[in-house]
Amino acid sequence: MSMPTKHRELLSAAYGESALVVERLSGGLHGRCYRVQGEGFDHAVRMPAPDEGAFRLPAQAEQRVLVRLAAGGLAPAAVELGTSLGLVATEYLEGARTWSPEDVRRLENIDYLAARLKALHSFELDVPPYAGDAAAEEYTRAAAERLELSSEQLSWRDELLRLSHAYVARFPPECPCHNDLVASNVLDDGELWLIDFEYAVLSSPILDLAGLAGFNDFDADQRAHLIGAYYAHYDVPFTTDEFHDAIRLVRLLSYFWVLSYGAAEKSKEDFAAFADAMASMLR
Repeated sequence: MSMPTKHRELLSAAYGESALVVERLSGGLHGRCYRVQGEGFDHAVRMPAPDEGAFRLPAQAEQRVLVRLAAGGLAPAAVELGTSLGLVATEYLEGARTWSPEDVRRLENIDYLAARLKALHSFELDVPPYAGDAAAEEYTRAAAERLELSSEQLSWRDELLRLSHAYVARFPPECPCHNDLVASNVLDDGELWLIDFEYAVLSSPILDLAGLAGFNDFDADQRAHLIGAYYAHYDVPFTTDEFHDAIRLVRLLSYFWVLSYGAAEKSKEDFAAFADAMASMLR
């Protein structure tokens, strides 16, 4: 198969001279995930990002998170492999399929995901506190340096900065959050598994609930169902308006992340499509 020379070199450094069968996996914007097979092993391996940035977990830290979550049945079994090279690996789940946004929006699947998120939020994980305000400032600055922002984008920039500072002041860190709940980070082989924890942080549950609803374009009924499934008979610790603002926050942050870093990627078409999808949700 065709793959970037750097990826081939990293796999060679990690696996040595093992006879490998390598297949690129779908999902994600970077195109940097592979299925790697050899005698006695079958792994899903993610390459380091072209620009790790200040808001991603280092590979070693993410691997420690995966070990804990795999032991708790939330993530595929972690594989000790070349974290010093920036690689993150798990056992490949034969027969698992990646969910689509349509899958995520089904009410019965929202129930399953709410239960998985409650389990995730009960863990104690060594991840940094959410820094949405710092990320917003960095992404909007980088976007403005690379692009001439339109009046609409400037308005969204101002909104993002306002919402990010308000969120950090309102919701202190209290539990580990995945913080990147696009549909492609959910695998289904009869059990639901969460993958790709490179953006994991300590925050409030509202961050993951907003991410799930925001990235997968939940309507009002689906949002209400998610909140009801997560909190059940407990009081919801935020208002409908605060949930709306959190959804706007995660969408805006993702949009400016794409404007900041997507321009440097070879797969610009995928990044442009993601930016367009976020923009359509923001309008």
